[in-house]
Amino acid sequence: MKSVLLKPALLTAAIAAATALPLSAAQAQDIKLGHVLAPTHSWNIAAEGFAKDVAEATDGRVNFQVFPSGQLGNEKTVVEGMQIGSVPAGVIGCGSFQPLDARFGIVELPYSWPDREHAYAAYDGKLGDALEALATSTT
Repeated sequence: MKSVLLKPALLTAAIAAATALPLSAAQAQDIKLGHVLAPTHSWNIAAEGFAKDVAEATDGRVNFQVFPSGQLGNEKTVVEGMQIGSVPAGVIGCGSFQPLDARFGIVELPYSWPDREHAYAAYDGKLGDALEALATSTT
């Protein structure tokens, strides 16, 4: 099975954001993270690994509870919940962000790249930076 790794910057940002929450020495922060895919899907496996990494990096002070299979709602509901604060975290396909800004739809265009390597290079480069900036500006 291919392992799924998160960018170190994403993990660092998540830990920094989560640890910025006011906590007493004896109090752990539990954060719900929802998505619509099955527990066997690579996104869930990555989310579970992320939750484990954060718990270890914070000595158990921050714990992500992963809710797969739409337990917190469909993607539209999770995105809306993240906007208003009722859902703290989610793993969302980029297509579900199109109602916020149509430019997110670029990732749904078929045959945009000749192969997977070119697509990954685009997302790891300027396109990924632009999508990240767009996501940050629409929250």
